[in-house]
Amino acid sequence: MDVKCEHVSYTYHLKTPMEQRVLHDINFSLSQRSFTCIIGHTGSGKSTLMEHLNGLLLPTVGKVTVPGGTILAGVKTSVKTIKKIRQQVGLVFQFPEHQLFETTVLGDIMFGPKNAGKSQAEAEAAARMAAKIVGIDEALFEKSPFDLSGGQMRRVAIAGVLAMDPEVLILDEPTVGLDPKGRKALLKVLVALQKEGKALLVVTHDMDLVATHAHHVLVMCQGKKLLEGTPAYVFSQHELIAQAGLYLPTAAAVYTQAFGRDGALPLTVADFIKEVKAKRPLIKEEGKFQKGKVQEACLK
Repeated sequence: MDVKCEHVSYTYHLKTPMEQRVLHDINFSLSQRSFTCIIGHTGSGKSTLMEHLNGLLLPTVGKVTVPGGTILAGVKTSVKTIKKIRQQVGLVFQFPEHQLFETTVLGDIMFGPKNAGKSQAEAEAAARMAAKIVGIDEALFEKSPFDLSGGQMRRVAIAGVLAMDPEVLILDEPTVGLDPKGRKALLKVLVALQKEGKALLVVTHDMDLVATHAHHVLVMCQGKKLLEGTPAYVFSQHELIAQAGLYLPTAAAVYTQAFGRDGALPLTVADFIKEVKAKRPLIKEEGKFQKGKVQEACLK
């Protein structure tokens, strides 16, 4: 089942002097096996929207449809439906290591399945499978999760969600605070999960992650959907990207500085190299290095 938001609006402190509308008529869908990123400046409504997708927040207006059930504004959603939704839509917070609390790694990963009613043996089997998927070695199972590195703790938290076997996995800023090695390892896990059939929704400020991994991008600005489409389309909308307070992926930013914004921008290093190689003969023939050291360095 696809995830859908239809005319979703949300207001904090409704009908009080502190009333504040933070989402305005949001419409979007997320299909199976997709890798979708939500981007936007801090305070744009990204995390608030994300929390509607597993029932942490209920829409003030509109309808949210996800695997496990439907949440309709103004209609009481049963506890049973909310529980089912949270089993099917896994949510990993910005600092998932804050979700860890058990004394051992394996115990932490097992908590979700046990809480859902699985037996000890079933919960352990699910936990071991999830740990294998995210690359957690069995040698770590009896260690405290708080003795692990930041990247390892993040993978333990993700494994705890995966042990519930959700159809949709939502991650809030999964690469924040990770070193390059940890970031690469985590992204490898996410790509593998998407290929296995999970629908991924990633809230991020990491434009290089968006450029290299996303199939679909939603741009939020002041609680509204400003832009939606493929990474190539989204990053070609320069004025709207600037309006949202965002920046270009590294490859596109360097290319723009060297060659301007004519035509489609390369979003990855491989595309950057290809575009520069295509430009090199023409620009060298014409002797055009007037854009200075950045362009000259790229062409060399």
